[in-house]
Amino acid sequence: MGGRGRALAHLLAASEGRPVTVPDGLIAQMFQRALDALLPAGPQARPAALAGPGRSASDTDADILLVPVHPQTGETWTPAGPAASAYPVPLPFGVWLWLASPEPHPPVPLSGGMPDGVLRDDPPTPHPGHLLRADPGTFQDTLVRLPAVRSPWLREILENLTPHLRARLFQPVGGRGRHPVSDVEDQKSTMSRLTGSVSGSAGER
Repeated sequence: MGGRGRALAHLLAASEGRPVTVPDGLIAQMFQRALDALLPAGPQARPAALAGPGRSASDTDADILLVPVHPQTGETWTPAGPAASAYPVPLPFGVWLWLASPEPHPPVPLSGGMPDGVLRDDPPTPHPGHLLRADPGTFQDTLVRLPAVRSPWLREILENLTPHLRARLFQPVGGRGRHPVSDVEDQKSTMSRLTGSVSGSAGER
């Protein structure tokens, strides 16, 4: 979930304070609810699209591209041509691959079930339910290191996350146990520390 928290932070930074729309399907299930809740409504939405190896980005007019991070080097994939001006939102390679190539076949035969004693050696891709909610710590830590956090609209989002935490837009790494805002005072202290660190943060993506 940490990678999703990082991606959501980049999506907000790329939004420039405008609504963001992502493609329908798995990507929308992963991001659209959080984007709609965190960003203001408006007519001039910035479109985002999935791009990467084997997927042409030149035929899209998207302002934002969801791209893979190399699993060994950690380098973010960069498109060529006009699409190079789009804002790249890094996704863990496994998540990007899962979004780019959903399971091509059903987990069981179209009729009936798997024969007795037969086990699949390629377990079906899990439903994105466990991916829908980003880790709040990763989200906050990423956001305060982005240059865009100096924008008043983004600082306001960062400083008013508690209602969204209560609405369970986020889920801490581990997924179980303590609610992310079970201790409101701890949350306020964390927010104060993070927002106070902006002036000393590096402008890294």
